[in-house]
Amino acid sequence: MTSWVMKEQARARLAREIVLPGGGFRGPAGIRACILYPNTYRVGMSNLGFQTIHAILNATPGLSCERAFLPDPPGRAGHGKARDGIISLETQTPLAEFDLIGVSVSYEMDYPNVTRALLEAGIPPLARDRDERHPLVLAGGPCITFNPEPLAEFVDLCAIGEGEEIVPGIAAVLRDVSMARGASRAELLAALAEQPGVYVPSLYEPEYTPDGSFAGPSPQAGAPERIERQWVRELDRYPCASLILTPETEFGDLFCIEISRGCGRGCRYCAAGYITRPPRIRSRARLLEGVRAALPHRRKIGLVSPAISDYPDLPGLLNDLAEMGAEVSLSSLRADTLLSSPTLALAGSGESAITIAPEAGSQRLRFALNKSLTDEEIYAAVENALAAGIHKVKLYLMLGLPTETEADIDAAVEMCQRIASYPGIRQVTVSANPFVPKPGTPFQWCAMQSEAVLSARRKRLHTGLKTHKKLSLGGESPREAIIQGALSRGDRRLAPVLLSVAGGQSWNAAFREAGIDPAAFACHEIEPGAPLPWDHLHLGAGAECLKREWSIAQSAATHPRGGLTPACQPGACRRCEACSNA
Repeated sequence: MTSWVMKEQARARLAREIVLPGGGFRGPAGIRACILYPNTYRVGMSNLGFQTIHAILNATPGLSCERAFLPDPPGRAGHGKARDGIISLETQTPLAEFDLIGVSVSYEMDYPNVTRALLEAGIPPLARDRDERHPLVLAGGPCITFNPEPLAEFVDLCAIGEGEEIVPGIAAVLRDVSMARGASRAELLAALAEQPGVYVPSLYEPEYTPDGSFAGPSPQAGAPERIERQWVRELDRYPCASLILTPETEFGDLFCIEISRGCGRGCRYCAAGYITRPPRIRSRARLLEGVRAALPHRRKIGLVSPAISDYPDLPGLLNDLAEMGAEVSLSSLRADTLLSSPTLALAGSGESAITIAPEAGSQRLRFALNKSLTDEEIYAAVENALAAGIHKVKLYLMLGLPTETEADIDAAVEMCQRIASYPGIRQVTVSANPFVPKPGTPFQWCAMQSEAVLSARRKRLHTGLKTHKKLSLGGESPREAIIQGALSRGDRRLAPVLLSVAGGQSWNAAFREAGIDPAAFACHEIEPGAPLPWDHLHLGAGAECLKREWSIAQSAATHPRGGLTPACQPGACRRCEACSNA
């Protein structure tokens, strides 16, 4: 039975929320859906995609949508116990009583939380064990788009691409071919599989070679051989912002709004830069309309984009916001397009630190990544920040990148020390995370470095940084990164691991119990052309483009432009095929 504590916590949270136009729950109606974030309320409500899909579903005729989250951890006031189950926020309804559960998955390490949520809700975690009495489980989000296979045994259907274009079609099928009207679960899934961007894992059987290598999926009769990623052509059609404001988020004092989507710069390690192509922008008029509605409640406005600096006439937008009385916080600025000091001062009016993501210490390695950021541009960015009154710097680096050597680590140390030595710099925070190969990118075939090598390179970096009192080092552990790599490139054979972790086992024990070495998925190079678990999904960039970019990266030292490929120009080229289904 659901505890009184959990219900009271839900009601208290609802009372603290401020709902902006377009973001509300209109009450239970028709098909009842609940969108679940496989983490806590604080994390889930920080996710704009989660809020966007919640709003779209509630605007869909014949359907209502509520929210649910994992219980807060023990020790936090008002947390529920595992045996209490999971309830919706809006009406405190047990998760098992909904017609549809939508799971938004942004991070691989949240995979066991999906299974845990189903277990705590009293829903059979394996899709094959569920029948007409149970809700359909839909999974979406970035991780699902580029490789849904690790979760394929647990979900009934997956949204491949941007949910705004997919969930209305799913809702229409649920209205018109619902189980309530006599359709079986199998008939309903077959009808859903015909929708663009919908992948039904039970209609595909993975095949393996005698040595255990993945050999490809075998679709059942009638199932599409290939699922096309769906993407929004006109962002202004769908708001993507903090439509529900709450102090209980990572950005509680901010109204966040997406100003653009996609990045055409083509950094070869970046899944977001490939699966969200082509780059698109929101109109200034629509952005200012959203900000205007939020300003009575939040003065600080967070602009969200993979490449803030690429927004056309960013200075003009910043001036408009300043005239409205807003303070601006930026999600990311590229050092190579960092604006003049006066504009940066305006952009950083509410900022205490500037974030720069060199990713690699040497210019050679950055060019091999297709990151066209020179040493001079990095240092110029720091100087501009200082001139604008910003005295703290955050640096993002990766360890174990393809073609990386110890000399590249030493170059990173030198760069960090030089930045920390600038007069006026008060603090330099370095986040160094191991490189993880992502599906749908040119680096999807390459191996991660071993845990031993990653640990040695992190130690080398730490030794070089600890000599400067203004420098601090953080980041993910090598072991956790290798597990993430296994989840990123893995397949359905990981299901027992996820079940065990959901049940309380450690990652190491779960892999050992299943007889799986995570390094077998993460730390081996795959031959381009070999079958991949996500080959039946068209993620944007075509295979030939990815192979070409992988080849350039390997030979970057002798490439005419040092390994650089020009940025994407939507509508003007067909190099990657991302615009081919425009």
